[in-house]
Amino acid sequence: MLVISYIGYQTIEVPARHNMMEIRLRPNVNELDEVVVQVAYGTALKRSITGAVSVVDSKQIEMRPVSSVISVLNGAVPGLQIIDGVGQPGIEAEVRIRGYSSVNGSNKPLYVVDGMPYTGWITDLNPADIESVSVLKDAASCALYGSRASNGVILITTKKAKKQGVSLQLDIRHGFSARGQGDYERMNANQFMETMWQGYRNQLISNGSSPEEATIATNNDIISKVGINIYNKADNALFDANGHLASDARILDGYKDDLDWYSPYTRNGHRQEYNLSGESGNEKNRIRFSLGYLNEDGYTRKSDFNRLSGSLNADFTPRPWLKTGLSLGGTHQKTNWDIGAAGSAQSNNLSNAFYFARRIAPIYPVHLHYTEDVFASDGSLLHSKGDYILNEEGGKQYDDGSESRSESDAASNGRHLLWESEKNKLWNAANTLQGNAYVDVSFLRDFTFSLKGNISLRNIEDSQYGNAEIGAYKDTGFISKIDQEYKEYTLQQLLAWKHQFGRHFVEWMVGHENYDYKLNFDAIQKKNESFPGIDELSNFTTTTYSEGYKDTYRTEGHFTRARYDYNETYFAEASFRRDGSSIFHTDHRWGNFWSVGIGWMLSNEAFLKNVSWLNRLKLRVSYGQVGNDNFGSSNGLYQWMSLYGSAVNGGEAAYYKVQNENP
Repeated sequence: MLVISYIGYQTIEVPARHNMMEIRLRPNVNELDEVVVQVAYGTALKRSITGAVSVVDSKQIEMRPVSSVISVLNGAVPGLQIIDGVGQPGIEAEVRIRGYSSVNGSNKPLYVVDGMPYTGWITDLNPADIESVSVLKDAASCALYGSRASNGVILITTKKAKKQGVSLQLDIRHGFSARGQGDYERMNANQFMETMWQGYRNQLISNGSSPEEATIATNNDIISKVGINIYNKADNALFDANGHLASDARILDGYKDDLDWYSPYTRNGHRQEYNLSGESGNEKNRIRFSLGYLNEDGYTRKSDFNRLSGSLNADFTPRPWLKTGLSLGGTHQKTNWDIGAAGSAQSNNLSNAFYFARRIAPIYPVHLHYTEDVFASDGSLLHSKGDYILNEEGGKQYDDGSESRSESDAASNGRHLLWESEKNKLWNAANTLQGNAYVDVSFLRDFTFSLKGNISLRNIEDSQYGNAEIGAYKDTGFISKIDQEYKEYTLQQLLAWKHQFGRHFVEWMVGHENYDYKLNFDAIQKKNESFPGIDELSNFTTTTYSEGYKDTYRTEGHFTRARYDYNETYFAEASFRRDGSSIFHTDHRWGNFWSVGIGWMLSNEAFLKNVSWLNRLKLRVSYGQVGNDNFGSSNGLYQWMSLYGSAVNGGEAAYYKVQNENP
């Protein structure tokens, strides 16, 4: 006999046979209902939840080779939309839970990591360290987070050591990526030239020329209109009278392999990830550590993402009534962008490689070429038309289009996506340190008091360098440095009581939370480069922009929740939170948020017990009220205040009003 078992399914025994066997397991509904799910400020059995909560566990996370744990949720959670199509490694995905809830405010959900609100980059979290992700989707499940919960809440729980044994695990993953969908079909060089010929001839006829005059003028002037002749025919002998290229017209050998703007810029992406973790545990002490390294090269040659992460989790139970623990996590990450890549500040101009490569005509070469035969003084041929023009070191030189492109495409003259991509830089680096500590004290009968604290320190440096040789910053150069230093503190006190009275189960919780956020922001931009290629502020002489400020934001909340369960069939839950946010005027700073919900496990009723095709049927109804204090604008933390901007006028400090008071 074979005994077949799997978590979440009923164990069965089947006779062993020599031939191939197909074995199907039935879900163990009762076991699934016993799964413990992370919810607001605690946990709950899956069967007892009256709100809309979806859970993704570590097994599902491990199956997806992603840089961000949020990407794992894509397609796995109903009602969750993840916009992650930019392709830049390490970029934050845009998350929407049940659509958009605000026109002017932020639509970003609240993230909570190990019970503490989290405003850092989700890419700081190594997916290999995540135990589960719970998505709270409706007001009833989110109401305990009050003024920050209107866009939904995503609860992330990190891994902890098991209670028994010692283990060490090394996970190595390599992968490759390529463009999933090809580009649309475009004209080749011959099609483009014939189209330009027809267009110019039609223009002349529209302006009053006869068809014969227009044909002669077009044959004589077409090369001056497009800017370059890459063929083996003279300028006025390239077309026949019907606008078709001459039968013996051929692209010169020197140009044939130099008209592709995509291939030198793109590549197959490569992803390599290494994760080492170890844990040791017994009934009283549990410790887990992890180290992770991720290096991901993107589809374009200047895009990549690197992350080095480490974590330490420890839980101690020195007495049966006392449990304490701490967790530390640190991350260093660096991201290189293409200037002009989607998502960057330059994404809508000619620095964007895909925009540039799509709009440039297929007759314009990447490098400089001789446009005529070049002869020596003795009459011998030195360079044929179409040969590369080499520099003193014998290397090819990029063509900025100032001589080879048409006047009608003047916007691209002086621009070159490959040249600019090699010279320019856009990158950011971030260092993050997280620390959590908690103490749980059990006393009297079924009471537990929890004290939790969190500190988060994060430093981000955004840098950009624009060269003075080619592109948007030609002749001057450009450099920008932005430093952002974040400090966040959270303190929670929770008192919980739960008790089983026969078939009745009652749970009650009351809590208090303080959250404090501080940001120091400094930015400087300079131009007029002294020495080419040196991306340091001291290499630039003229300051064009300088800014610095400090932001503060605080919240305080008092909250409570009660749950009731009768015979694992009837469920009720109610919650209330009174929240205060520094974003609002002192006269309107506090708000009340609440929810109620009921559930009925119909499949536990006697009249449905014998329905063979029904595994699980539950009816739930809930209602709640949540808020949004994230206005998502540059003045979002100070919407109610009168604000003033600073300037220099006649060498003196000057201030002007930028926002009226709105209490």
